[in-house]
Amino acid sequence: MRAEEIEWVAGALGQTVTGYRTLAGGFSHETCLLELGSNRAVVRLGGTDPAIEAAVMAAAGECVPVPEVLLVLPVLPAAAGGGAPAGGAARPTMVLRYVTGNLLSEVLDAADETDAKALVDLGAEVGRVFAGIATVTFGRPGFFADAKLAVGEMPPWSEQLPGMAETCMERVPPSRLDPAAGAPGRDCARRMPRRLRGSTTRPGWCMRTPTRRTCWSVTSAAAGAWTPCWTGSSASPGGRTRTSRT
Repeated sequence: MRAEEIEWVAGALGQTVTGYRTLAGGFSHETCLLELGSNRAVVRLGGTDPAIEAAVMAAAGECVPVPEVLLVLPVLPAAAGGGAPAGGAARPTMVLRYVTGNLLSEVLDAADETDAKALVDLGAEVGRVFAGIATVTFGRPGFFADAKLAVGEMPPWSEQLPGMAETCMERVPPSRLDPAAGAPGRDCARRMPRRLRGSTTRPGWCMRTPTRRTCWSVTSAAAGAWTPCWTGSSASPGGRTRTSRT
């Protein structure tokens, strides 16, 4: 967290920041703990639109425990004025009330395995929270378009696969995934939209390994259901020596 960002958040809160430290975790955000005298706050920087995140938390807060959102600061270039940091464009920022507690992983590590009732009660509470999250529903699947949580239109899931596969592959460091190993995934993703537009009885896509090849057919395009129709040897002519069929 840059010094000018700390100053920007402090000014927006109307409080003095006496200290801060970066918290662990966070793939798309930087998360920091701010010391505000006798109070604390958690700042999340980055992402695309903190206003949407704040709206999601408000909706979830009706069903499950979530920290209070204290402040949402949109992206502002330094030239825009309005208190934006002088050192450059401000990252999207959301400020949350700090809530004391223990990570579930820490609770489990310290749990007495002989106390079955305590573990059962803990599991039941975790289950209630997850069930509460599932009670928040929307009219259709998709991505939120604004802070009112309007769900934008999106193409069928099958047509999103090529782009999603390409994005995922690009984000994985070569040290974790050999480029050649990712080629079959890209190939499958490219084939699927075309296959889904066809007959629901012909093979939909193929997965090839150095020794085996399995093709799948659509049993219900609407539900996204697939059934393996045959598997054979990749080394055979055309890779189509059928050895089994379902």
